[in-house]
Amino acid sequence: MVSVIRPFMDVESCRSYIDELYSQDNQKCLDAIICLKNSVIGSNRQKGSVIAQGVVSRLMQLLGDNSVSIDVRREAAVSLGSLAKGTDAHVQQLIDGGLVPLLLNSVMLSDDLKLTEACLRCVCSVFKHRNAPVDLIFKDIQLLSHLLSLIMQSVTTQICVTTIFGFACKRTEQQNALGEQGVVFTLAALLCSPHPAVLKPTLYCLIKLTYQNQVVSSNVVTASFGGKSIPDLVVKLVERDRPSEMQLAACRVLTHLHRAGAISAEDP
Repeated sequence: MVSVIRPFMDVESCRSYIDELYSQDNQKCLDAIICLKNSVIGSNRQKGSVIAQGVVSRLMQLLGDNSVSIDVRREAAVSLGSLAKGTDAHVQQLIDGGLVPLLLNSVMLSDDLKLTEACLRCVCSVFKHRNAPVDLIFKDIQLLSHLLSLIMQSVTTQICVTTIFGFACKRTEQQNALGEQGVVFTLAALLCSPHPAVLKPTLYCLIKLTYQNQVVSSNVVTASFGGKSIPDLVVKLVERDRPSEMQLAACRVLTHLHRAGAISAEDP
């Protein structure tokens, strides 16, 4: 007889866990969120089931509630981040439910790095969707400034904030807004990172910043870190020992700088 191994938690058959999400006992609520989080990892079917049962609104409520424990808020953010890695339809439901404004507000008000990182990771996942409200990044100059101030707090914030900027930067006024906040100098520093996971979104952000923008491209060319200009730092990422994807991204940055008239074709 062949045995059937059931998933760790099947939302349809474990309504008690869903019920405990609404418990006023922090520990019971935390345990329920963790079980929920574990159940949806790697399973779009489970993600769809959780969303269909209206659990997202409760997770959002917990994330925004300063009266619950920080552990509950962290796990709520992580669980929402897992749901945001589902199908396009799943992410659209999260967008329609107002998740992005809540995440950004949580980032603004958070003084806990782990919570901040969890929220930023979730924003990154949502911003991959074609209908993501990326313009919200530029609605509040204080938010833009705060995101920039978070970059150097950890490797995770470096990856997430540059990724968010890369997704959000689509128009000239957005390029200029980021430039005016001094993002170019921060990106120069990140180009010296030993972490490929940081270098990739940093290059992508530079690609978006320099696309057909002479002013920003000129600022990029003059910015430096450690005595080396951004073009010099980018050229180092074209070398043979770098992954091909990184080499191509670095070449795109140099191409945009050239097309914007910031560097010449004969530039050594």
